[in-house]
Amino acid sequence: MTPPLSDSSEDFLRLHAKHEPQIRAFVRAGVQHNEAVAEIMQETSIIAWQKFSALKNPESDFGRWMCVIARYEILK
Repeated sequence: MTPPLSDSSEDFLRLHAKHEPQIRAFVRAGVQHNEAVAEIMQETSIIAWQKFSALKNPESDFGRWMCVIARYEILK
């Protein structure tokens, strides 16, 4: 049985779903191969999930914040 999601988990999932197309487009502009896009999206999501509690204004900053994380993943 899966434990119920906390409010912050639900917030993260809601914001991620809302901003995912924007973030994916950002990543796609920076890399050529679909496999690389998928890998960077996965790594970006994991990092964001781990650091979500540190984000001060998630409603207004989430998309921009995820793009910054993605940019660093692209540069690796």
